[in-house]
Amino acid sequence: LRILDLLAVQAKLPRLVEQLATVPVAQVERELAALERLGLIFHEGDLYLSLILEPLAAAADLGRAAALAAEQGAAAARHLAVGG
Repeated sequence: LRILDLLAVQAKLPRLVEQLATVPVAQVERELAALERLGLIFHEGDLYLSLILEPLAAAADLGRAAALAAEQGAAAARHLAVGG
């Protein structure tokens, strides 16, 4: 998941390896290959780019915001139903 976040901006393998300093190069390459097979990243030449439109953390925040909005809408509807 960290690789997908890093690939929100196109990057070359050396930059990814630098940013994932604790991860062996071979593992980064395996992860990139797996993400490409799953259709989650675009790879052309030596550039990689995530095809996920929202970083996963932002998507989770949007999910929480949608749940809160639904809860607030339900509360407003209950308030109107009781003559509020």
